[in-house]
This record gives sequence, C-alpha cells and structure tokens, in this order.
Amino acid sequence: MRSVAQLIGEAGKEAKKISGPVLIYGAGNAGRSVCQFLEQQGVVVSCFIDQRHTDGQSVLGRSVLSIEQAFAHYGSSVEVLVAIHNRGVDMPPLLANLSAAGFSHIVTMFDFVNQFPQEPTFRFFLSAASSLAGQEVAAQSFLDLLEDDKSRKIYYDLIQFRTTGDYRFSPLPDIENQYAPKDIPPWSPQLRLMDCGAYNGDSILMFKKYGYQLESVIAFEPDLANYQLLVQNMQGQAGIFLPCGVSSSAKTVQFSAGDGEASRATEVGGISVQMLSIDDAFPGWAPNLIKFDVEGGEYDALLGAKKTLEQYRPGLAISAYHLPSDLWRLGLLIQGMRLNYSFYMRAHAYSSFDTVLYAIPR
Repeated sequence: MRSVAQLIGEAGKEAKKISGPVLIYGAGNAGRSVCQFLEQQGVVVSCFIDQRHTDGQSVLGRSVLSIEQAFAHYGSSVEVLVAIHNRGVDMPPLLANLSAAGFSHIVTMFDFVNQFPQEPTFRFFLSAASSLAGQEVAAQSFLDLLEDDKSRKIYYDLIQFRTTGDYRFSPLPDIENQYAPKDIPPWSPQLRLMDCGAYNGDSILMFKKYGYQLESVIAFEPDLANYQLLVQNMQGQAGIFLPCGVSSSAKTVQFSAGDGEASRATEVGGISVQMLSIDDAFPGWAPNLIKFDVEGGEYDALLGAKKTLEQYRPGLAISAYHLPSDLWRLGLLIQGMRLNYSFYMRAHAYSSFDTVLYAIPR
C-alpha cells in the first residue's frame, strides 16, 4: 500500500485528457460554467445529458438529452464529462450507469481541473494535483495524530480519492450524525456553543435534535439573507447572533453573498462584511464547543481563537473539506498549540463534502 506521501507525490498521474467533441453530463450551474469555459478553449461541446431533462429542452444553445438518447445519437466513442461536484450525488452508481449505457470515454471534474488549472471557479477542495506539491510530509505526519483506525482509514481514503480522482475511494458518509458522531466521545451534555458559519441555525437545531441542552449560544453568520433566517429560527433560544464572520483579526473583507450555505469571503467583488476574532470579540465567554464551517476560512478563524482554545480547551468540530490542504493543516495547527487534543475525522456527505475534523480535549 502506498503511503500518504507517495499518493500526493503521484497525484494527477491517472488524469485523463479532454479533447472533444464532448457531451456534458449535468445541465446545472457547474455544467454550464464548464461548457462556457471549454468553448473558450476551443473544445467542442455537442450537447448536455441530464436525467431530469424535458423534451425539446436546450441549454446554451445545445440540446439536453437523456443518457439513452445521447448514446443513440452519438455512440460509444464520444467523450462524456460528468460535470457534477456536490455533496448530494453518489458518483459511483452514476458513472456505472454511463458505462452500462455504452459510453467508453468518461471523464470527471478531477480530469477537468487537472487539465485546466487556470479555470477560476471556486470548487471547494477540487483543484489541480499540482496544488498539493510539497505537502507530502505535512499530510503524512497528520495521519499519525489521528486517534482511531476509522479516522485513519477515512483520511487515507480521502487522500487516495482526491489524488487519483477515483470516486470508489470516497468514504461512505454518515449523513445522520454530523457534528455529533455516535462513535467518538460525546460533547458535554450542557453546551456553551460558538457556531461560526451558522447559516440558518441548522446546526444549532441539530444539536437540540441529538438531545444536547444549549445553555447559551453565540452564532456568527455574515450573509444577511442567511442571518435573517437564523434569527427567525432561534426565537426563544438564549444567545447572541451576529451578522459577521470570524477570522484571525477584526477586518472588513469582500464577501460573495446569496449562495446559501456556500456564501464565503472572496478576493474581489461581492459586498463588504465585518470579520471578528473570537479572542478579541468574546474574551472570557468560555465555550465548551466551537463549530467552524466558514467556507475555507477555518485556518484563520482558529488563529483568531488561539487564546480561547488555550484558556478553555473547548471541543472543536471543524469543516475540513473546503481547501485541499485543510485535511491536515487544520489539525497540525491545533497540535502545534500543544493543547492535548484527540483528533477524529468523519465524512458526512458524498464525494468528501462535509468532512469534519473533531478535536476533543483529553
């Protein structure tokens, strides 16, 4: 079995090339953006395939067909690019259906980003294999810090999945128990919860469903549409609900709003939102659990909570799937603070979305 370091060193070697003509499976936002980009690169896109199509439907001037219609019209030799990248689709059965229909040249979004690393769309952890170069030692070292065999297998499988693009390696998700898996030590039954990236309050409601008592809550949600839903859903819940984000320090950043739970800070465009550091904003509040789901800002948010972690050693539930290196660098940052945490990793959605790093004080 190859080591984690070897997997990263060999990342991208199994990628397939897209030359066209190509059929794009998925006529949603991802498929449309991929189609427009490929067109700019001179790659011919013949049609879309979508099982939810309607007769006569077209997208970007191209017909939208079923799998059966597309195969009958174009045959087996045409390339099919599966432009699906979300947490709700179990990819191996979908890829198997395309193969069973007769298509023999199937490529995925992993192949797409490896061939076109310059394509600018933010796709969470999905990026060219070249972006992992030089991180072999760090990735290997975090494997040894994980507490149980299940975490180590999930971690290894995640890296194997992301470096090969083979969806068969993506861990089966525990969809029902996000933020409170039943096979790791439980949180304190009386929670003083900081919810960073609270969205509409869904995680807070989830903890209630799991039977936790919420003594108090501080929730941060910078997207104003989400924030309004959060306030509505938290009627009667003791706490503080703030329309801002968390980072390493107090600052104003550009923010891409209106994307629901995927709203996030961005380098250009968007609106201006206020960011706070947990240490500066709430010294002395003493949380016993902090949840971080801040769309790629988890590392900076942890830096801004260093004093709080040192003083109170709360449990941590940290989204570790937004950026490729988050799988290991978030845990290594916490380990470097020498706070004596145990680390667990669990996957809670398909294709490694909603992968959470759990840090539990010993």
